[in-house]
Amino acid sequence: MSKSKHKLREERELRRLQEVEEEERRLNSPPDCCIFCSRPVVHDMNESLRRKMKWEKKFEEVAVCLQCHTQLHRLHKDRELARQLDSIEAVQADESFQRYLKWAAKLPPETIYN
Repeated sequence: MSKSKHKLREERELRRLQEVEEEERRLNSPPDCCIFCSRPVVHDMNESLRRKMKWEKKFEEVAVCLQCHTQLHRLHKDRELARQLDSIEAVQADESFQRYLKWAAKLPPETIYN
């Protein structure tokens, strides 16, 4: 037995409404915060178009803001990041990055810089 056109239209409309609600929930959810500086994350490392380094692949599941990510690459070479700073704890213990975090804490949370 086939469903009536009315039933099919009703099911399609329900699916569309569910998708709209899901998208609305996603957009209204609070932003993830950077694990290092606690700023809202506006940079998604997973959506990067360029080739990811080994170090970046380790941090894919963690929220890291663009500022912290950029600063880590300014302070350390890729090899150093991959070999020595390969965990969250190692990055947080790094002296030069600690100085940066101390400076960044003085800025307003909505400040975005490059």
